[in-house]
Amino acid sequence: RSRAMPISIASGEEAGGADRSILLAWLKQQAESGKRIAGVVTVEVEGRKWMRILSSSEQKLLQLNELSEEEKAKMAEHKKHRATETKTTDSVFQSAEVEKTAAEFGPNVVTVGPFVFDDKVLECGRAELMAGVASGVDILVADEVGPLEVKRGQGLEPAFRQCLSGREKLQLVVIVRPNLWDFFGEHYDCKSD
Repeated sequence: RSRAMPISIASGEEAGGADRSILLAWLKQQAESGKRIAGVVTVEVEGRKWMRILSSSEQKLLQLNELSEEEKAKMAEHKKHRATETKTTDSVFQSAEVEKTAAEFGPNVVTVGPFVFDDKVLECGRAELMAGVASGVDILVADEVGPLEVKRGQGLEPAFRQCLSGREKLQLVVIVRPNLWDFFGEHYDCKSD
């Protein structure tokens, strides 16, 4: 039986913040050295989250809604305390408000906190992860595995869990918020060495 490759886990801040500049620079270096890379990186452009499909460099609009100034202020306050608490953005925002906003975008959406995400874009992300494993890339990136995946089984799930079992020959790089590291480890049965 072959030994699974280790998982590299970093926070969004360690990856370069909302624009993921550090992660993207590292991935560029790896590609230039001949490594084959696939996966997804979530970047923020003009206040909205976009999903970059690494195998094609295509960017897809993930976040359908614009946040109000009030929602941005709530998020900023929540982020200040996020490192030490396990409360998710879902519990900070009124679900009725978010559901009303989500209804405006139709049935193919997923909500988390104040965000309304396009499930078709998430589906592309899931397909990218599975294709990366199937094609035998050297590095597979999952950005971000958060409450949507570990608490609700949505977002990049179930593809991410399948990637964990198919990583004998690839390096898996995962972006996880620090306040979810312990929960992530328990949920996916990952042990730190």
